[in-house]
Amino acid sequence: MNSLRQVIIGLIVFIFLQKIVFQSPVVVISELATPKVFLVYLLMLSYHFSLTVVFLLAFAVGLIIDFLVFPIGAHAFSSLLIVALRGFWVKLISPQIVINPTEVIEPAQQSLRWQMIYIFPLALIYEIVYNVLADFDFSFFTLQKIFFSWAYTCFWSILFTILFFRKSAA
Repeated sequence: MNSLRQVIIGLIVFIFLQKIVFQSPVVVISELATPKVFLVYLLMLSYHFSLTVVFLLAFAVGLIIDFLVFPIGAHAFSSLLIVALRGFWVKLISPQIVINPTEVIEPAQQSLRWQMIYIFPLALIYEIVYNVLADFDFSFFTLQKIFFSWAYTCFWSILFTILFFRKSAA
């Protein structure tokens, strides 16, 4: 379990990466695809932290990203939504929690397959909510942005989970 200080430093690093690297013209594919790498870090937060701490971290990260990238409020709302949904999603994809409710799932300690089943649908929900709020539209272009940003986020999430959140060999 990471300390809160380590988590905050990690979130600062991911926010920095999001703004400096993943919002740059080199990485963004026209206006269609922008990866949201900070989502991986939010979703990999330990379940040992209280919900209040996780919600505060998600709101702070979303708000900081909102101030760095227009529009204000869309990232914060979307971040809070996926953090709120992650507990329900874990219960659906991990039946052992229903059998043993005292067991705590640590996303960073799961297999890569489990992590992708965990991250991909939540990233899709994030992209849908964010793009609809940001564009205030549900046109074909918005659907394209949702799909391509989601696919791009999934690609980068695979790389980041392999690099930073791999299951340790026991």
